[in-house]
Amino acid sequence: MNLVIAKLHEAQLRKDLPEFRPGDTVRVNVRLKEGEGEKEKERLQAFEGVVISIGDRCTIGRGVSIVGRHGIVIEDDVTTAPNIYITDHNHGYNELGIPIGRQWLSEEPVRIGAGSWLGTGVVVLPGADIGRHVAVASNAVVRGVVPDNSVVAGVPARVVRQYLDSDGWQPPLRREVATPAWWAEG
Repeated sequence: MNLVIAKLHEAQLRKDLPEFRPGDTVRVNVRLKEGEGEKEKERLQAFEGVVISIGDRCTIGRGVSIVGRHGIVIEDDVTTAPNIYITDHNHGYNELGIPIGRQWLSEEPVRIGAGSWLGTGVVVLPGADIGRHVAVASNAVVRGVVPDNSVVAGVPARVVRQYLDSDGWQPPLRREVATPAWWAEG
């Protein structure tokens, strides 16, 4: 995916490709080496519909890999730092007589809620449901449900701070930083 994005970026800089717009479909072509048979071709699957959806005003950092087969939704205003890995599938490892790389994939949808931020090196695993306005600390590994308005860190990621309507941020913030109005409008 990184190579494909880099090639698309280079082509756009040269003006060889039109600008991508919301709703455009980008497909990655896979070619088999000459002489590979039908058995190998059968392993390649085409997926119908949208597999990866990226909302408006999202920022995807350099070196981010988004690998989808089932469904990945990145809602509006999500920011990702560099070198993040997001996937909705993984190999099984339960069948001891079959190499792990040849075992059937398990797939679960992934959602990253609007207004969230993922720090450098974050890994988002299949089945992750990250709420709205969530900060994920660098190098965290996220799986399962992460509540709205929270901060998660660690391996596996755990809630270390959360905004509660009754009490505000818990534990309290060490210092509050106000966003200038001119910045928030942009």
